[in-house]
Amino acid sequence: QFFPAGINHLDGEEALQLARARALSSDNIRIDNQTVILKAIFNRLREPEILLRIPQLIEQLSYLVLTDFSLQDIPVALCLLEKLESDNLAFYNPSLDLIQTDREYVPTMSKEMSIFRWDQALVDWIQASLFGPQPEP
Repeated sequence: QFFPAGINHLDGEEALQLARARALSSDNIRIDNQTVILKAIFNRLREPEILLRIPQLIEQLSYLVLTDFSLQDIPVALCLLEKLESDNLAFYNPSLDLIQTDREYVPTMSKEMSIFRWDQALVDWIQASLFGPQPEP
């Protein structure tokens, strides 16, 4: 699927195609695409006409989602949406110098595939991204 530069309004199928696109791009570009999609979904959820449809959406999609939210927690979470901006959501994508790419035969896929190899520097980056800098031992 080709998406032209600029603002695009995607339906669910197109968003899924963009989120999964791997053939002509790297995993980092795929992660960036997924970030754009998640921010767009977040912004769309904040629109009043969508908020009114949340109960119907929950009913239709409940079998697709596993969560520890109770039905009573959902309205509280929805009230928080108006206090958050998508720019306040943090998405992380490691720089290419932290990841070594390689090719290897993957038996479960029965083919040679691109793989990532990582070392302690990437592990440290992941931990710092999730929990902040870790104190020295």
